[in-house]
Amino acid sequence: MRMFIGFFIPALLGFFAVASAQLPPEIIADKYLMQAEQLHAKKDYVAALNMMDKAIALQKEHNLTLPVEFPFKYAQVAFSVGSMQTALDAVSEYLSVGRESEFYKEALALLIEIEEEIKKFEFSLEKTCDGKPLRSSCWMVLASHPECYVWESEYYDGQTVTWSGACSGGFAEGEGTLVENHTSEYIGVRKIELTGRLQSGKMHGQWIIRTHHGRFGTAIEKGPYVNSRRHGHWAFLYGESEFGNLDSEGSYVNGKQHGHWVLRSRDGRVGGGSYVDGKRQGKWTEPHGSGQWEGSYVDGKHHGEWISLSLDGTLMHKVTYVNGEQQWPDN
Repeated sequence: MRMFIGFFIPALLGFFAVASAQLPPEIIADKYLMQAEQLHAKKDYVAALNMMDKAIALQKEHNLTLPVEFPFKYAQVAFSVGSMQTALDAVSEYLSVGRESEFYKEALALLIEIEEEIKKFEFSLEKTCDGKPLRSSCWMVLASHPECYVWESEYYDGQTVTWSGACSGGFAEGEGTLVENHTSEYIGVRKIELTGRLQSGKMHGQWIIRTHHGRFGTAIEKGPYVNSRRHGHWAFLYGESEFGNLDSEGSYVNGKQHGHWVLRSRDGRVGGGSYVDGKRQGKWTEPHGSGQWEGSYVDGKHHGEWISLSLDGTLMHKVTYVNGEQQWPDN
């Protein structure tokens, strides 16, 4: 009996697939439009737009006539996924029918919304990455969404960015993963995967960042953003990668390290010190392969006497700095 059922179900599914394919094109188009309406009600706007695109493809292939209100419905969905130019073209096509159209007032209201979003978008994009110097903060177009932008805190030449989530109003939006790729002479191809939530193209809330440094391995960073600036408790984990040998954790305030930070070596030794407005300040202890360095910083620069101690506490070296410059004894 089980063998019979196992044979019957695939055969039945195959029958329905063939039967569906034999329907007249206009019926299939109506089915696509109904599915699009259901997906739109579930707020799955990307899938709804894809279904409507299938109906358009059938229309062109078989010279079908789609419902009069189709351009308006298409504009609504395109607006929901952030394709402003597509939405503008579709709603303009619908309004060209005249004031007698069924959704005339709704279409006018949508047109106003689209134009307002485009104005905001164009104003924001005065700071695009085009022509900006390296490491600038700017709006970058997504390779995966040509009509969509994300805020890039440090722009690199030849960098590309993709986004797995949605777009709204011309900006990356919601939960997803950003993938950044660029090449440098020192480490070769560098790939960064950033997973978290975007609001109007900017990072908000908790994020996990995995940086693949080519032959040097992978580093992981975890912490919160506010308006694409690090703010709150962060941790940097290098693991077995060759790009760094000290894990660290501490706080950011408005994009800058501030307060006490802890350094941990791979063998469990602990050091650290304080940051003030992004610069190391005061006494620090820094573990290294054969021991640790101890000394002070002033405005992010070594200053005063620094000593190097072995793992058993034996003094190995003494070095004096003035404003970051090592001082050498007179001969």
